[in-house]
Amino acid sequence: MRFRSEIGAPFAVVYAFLAWRLGWPLVRAIFTGAPVAPGLLVASVVTLGGLAYLVATTSYTVTDDALIVRCGPTRSTVPLAAIQTIRASRTLLAAPAVSLNRLEVVANPGPWLVISPVDQPRFIREVLARAPHVRLEGLNEPLL
Repeated sequence: MRFRSEIGAPFAVVYAFLAWRLGWPLVRAIFTGAPVAPGLLVASVVTLGGLAYLVATTSYTVTDDALIVRCGPTRSTVPLAAIQTIRASRTLLAAPAVSLNRLEVVANPGPWLVISPVDQPRFIREVLARAPHVRLEGLNEPLL
């Protein structure tokens, strides 16, 4: 089952600011006929397009035996048998998560991941259905 990443307000605010800051000179140039610096055009397209690409491709897939995390061109696979703990988190660490409403997934052996599925209760139920040994920490009961 595939889960998209939740898009949190802080990310949306940063993206809106960047769109305004990088996009406004382009819009103004289009309407006034002023020349557009090629560097500004490239920076705008790369920055805004790159962020949109990361948001559009960030997802978490729970298969029968693995958790697959995708973010842009990267992909991480964690065997469900290796996952030890899932805990609530609001860490600011860089992660394939577009929200601060996050889950830490601790695996041994394997990577330690921070993710932000839109439907956290369903995500956790899907993982537990396939890996009942996983411990939950810091999650509210209504979440499950």
